[in-house]
Amino acid sequence: MNLENLIKGMPAMQKRQVMKHWRCSEEEISKIAATINFDIILPLISAETLLIHGEKDSLVPLGYIKKAAKKVGGSVELKVIPDGNHMCSDTLKEEQLPYIAEWLNSRLY
Repeated sequence: MNLENLIKGMPAMQKRQVMKHWRCSEEEISKIAATINFDIILPLISAETLLIHGEKDSLVPLGYIKKAAKKVGGSVELKVIPDGNHMCSDTLKEEQLPYIAEWLNSRLY
């Protein structure tokens, strides 16, 4: 599971959004993505991890996140937001940010 395969599979419109966000060309993105292998990186994470993912995220499929969650070395909570889009922007302020704050607060104190 690597970032390069995810980016290669993106529809053209989403690829353009990534290029705009990262401020680089498709060739540059491919070079960067080829160096990121989640199979190697994720098992190195030993901290408790919260993953929040929109069920209807069209950029990063939910299946990728479920696979990623299983590879993290530490304990993982995967919170799937029903009807959530990429970054759960429709409900981020009202629902996800308070949840994230509570999750962090319960572990920091």
